Formats: sequence, structure tokens, C-alpha cells
Amino acid sequence: MMSARTLIQLFQTLNPQMLQKKFQGKPREISVEARVQEYGELDAKDFIPGTELLEIEKEEKTENDEDGWESISEKEDADGEWVDVHHFSDEEQEISKKLNSMPIKKVAVISTSRVLTQESFQKICMAQIRKKLDAAPGKAPQKKIH
Repeated sequence: MMSARTLIQLFQTLNPQMLQKKFQGKPREISVEARVQEYGELDAKDFIPGTELLEIEKEEKTENDEDGWESISEKEDADGEWVDVHHFSDEEQEISKKLNSMPIKKVAVISTSRVLTQESFQKICMAQIRKKLDAAPGKAPQKKIH
């Protein structure tokens, strides 16, 4: 039973058209990106998928201070006003907006102009894994039987 579910999940991510309609599930970001090629169709890319994440990280590092702390004088803090706190979820939303707005030509320029090291490929791999985990459906709460 468990192996059948695993196979269905695998086909849902790779090629949902091979499954019956009731087993296809909801289209997710990963399944939308994964497109089945026709016989003899070429899918040559001018860029390395995931290099856009490296450029976004580079931009964020230049925006932040060296130590990551914002300096606020005591006078500004003493007026009793609220201080805005930066949330991590806001950062994730900003990154996804930047990825969607970045054209493929710019990504191609990034991947051809930079020398990618092993650290770069590890960052790309981690970002792709994070993307898969974020798109994975969560388990529904199970009913307790008394």
C-alpha cells in the first residue's frame, strides 16, 4: 500500500498525464515545471537552472550591513514608536517575486559570466530541495479515536 502511494507521488511530480484523472492531484509548481518531451524534441538550455538564486543572494548581501545589524540611535528608539521587525517569511516572498520577474536572458548572462564553484552548485542544490519541500503537501491532521 505504501509503495503504491510512493509510486503515485512520483508520477504526480514527473508526468501526471500518465495517471488516471483521479490520481493526478493538484498541479504544483514542480509538476508545472516538469514537462514531458516529445520523441526527438530538444531541450537545450543556455543557462544552468538555479543560478538566479545566486544573484539574488548576492544582491541581498550588498543591501545588508556587514554584520547584519541595523544601527538605531537611542534618541530614535526612545520616542515610544513601534519598530518594524523583519520577518523571514517576507524574505521568502521577496525572493519568489524576484525569481518570477527575472527574465531568462538575464539568467543566461549570470550563468555564463560567473565561474561557478562547488559551493555555488551546493547552494543551487539546496535551493532546489527547499523548493521541492515548500511545494510538498502537508499531512492533514488525523482524527483522534477515543
